[in-house]
Amino acid sequence: MESIKIGLLGDTHFTNVAPKRRRDNYFATQMNKLGQAFGIFKSEGCQAVLQAGDFFDSPTVSNRVKSTLIEYLRTKKRPILTIAGQHDITGHSLKTLPNSPIRVLESAGVVQILGSSPVKIVPGVYARGASFGEEVPKVENPEAFNILVIHRMIGNRPLFPGQVLEEPRAFLRAYQD
Repeated sequence: MESIKIGLLGDTHFTNVAPKRRRDNYFATQMNKLGQAFGIFKSEGCQAVLQAGDFFDSPTVSNRVKSTLIEYLRTKKRPILTIAGQHDITGHSLKTLPNSPIRVLESAGVVQILGSSPVKIVPGVYARGASFGEEVPKVENPEAFNILVIHRMIGNRPLFPGQVLEEPRAFLRAYQD
């Protein structure tokens, strides 16, 4: 297997609605931070970018946000592989994925939504995805270097009362491949 560098992004939560206490142009700040990340990916020689869901903060994000992201991501010279988080889809339901903003990005050819079929990044390195609410896909080639991009609540301590978490070690034992 050849050497590879992969850029990682998660929970970018792009939106046209600024949080209450923000006084800046929030979307411009988000785009600036995305530019910083892609600057690092370029300087480090990353061959692909994996984005772990919640690309958007809401499935009803404005067309301006979607079109600005499409125009920006079209300038990038590396594949951007993503999955849907619960904020990308309506009602946390994958049935709404065809009508989601992340699907618009895929239709525009600037991202690829990962699923159970392996996507080759370089020879011997494959990525699969499990969007919010999806089962973890089975590994078809255990000899390859397999990357799973998943959007799940995995952790040791809940962030809020009643949050249901998967314990990290139990998750890793269940999905060793």
